Amino acid sequence: FSLPLKGTLASVKSLSMDMVNEYMNKRLATSSILIVIQSSDPDKIGKIVKKECKSMSKRDSHQQGSPVFNDVHKHAFQLTQPVGVVMRIDPIKKNKKTLNNYVRMQLVDALLSGMRYPSGLLHQRLRGNQLVYVVHTLHMRWEGQDMLFTYALTDRSNVGTVTTMIDEAFNEIQTTVSQAQFDLAKAQVLFNFQNTRQNMSLKGTDMMYHYQTFGRITTQDEMKKELNEIQIQDVLNYATDYLERPYIFKFNG
Repeated sequence: FSLPLKGTLASVKSLSMDMVNEYMNKRLATSSILIVIQSSDPDKIGKIVKKECKSMSKRDSHQQGSPVFNDVHKHAFQLTQPVGVVMRIDPIKKNKKTLNNYVRMQLVDALLSGMRYPSGLLHQRLRGNQLVYVVHTLHMRWEGQDMLFTYALTDRSNVGTVTTMIDEAFNEIQTTVSQAQFDLAKAQVLFNFQNTRQNMSLKGTDMMYHYQTFGRITTQDEMKKELNEIQIQDVLNYATDYLERPYIFKFNG
């Protein structure tokens, strides 16, 4: 899928497994080692670590005990007003696993709350009017079911208003999307794809998802082509045809 950087192939071609093992053994025998254990049962883990370290050469060691918390670092917080929470789950109907449907779903996501950007209808209206601390929509899978999950944190007195405005935003993307909104959503979806593929901690998972879902690893050119071909009406149709009856949960309202 990708080629090594210039020069690296020639640099490692002469290496053998024995040479790598020899180097690692020397490092283990001479290097200082600091082991930090974070566990509900550190003594149990410590015994396992000591057993594994017996094969290493002896060296000066110092074992530090468990950390002691200083009262200076303890803080007490008193919350007089619980935060209001609004959560909305929109199950996505079973559909043919195509790149076209996947991209349309991502455009709906971007139109609602932006993708890697604080934009979209929900951010503009809810955060723009200082009604929420945070609001976002994202694609999730739970027990094999695709869904759009929307959550908002607000004051208790605003739970009803925020719920109504979230419902209005979902209704709007089924009927009215401007060209400016659509162009921005397309740019965000493409940027999200590019950024994910450049991030080593996300790249593998994303490529595996595409392979398992579409039978191949989607390239950037394929993503661009799909985005160029999708029109506003395609996204309106997707929001109307594939989003099932939502489930709404409200807390502290």
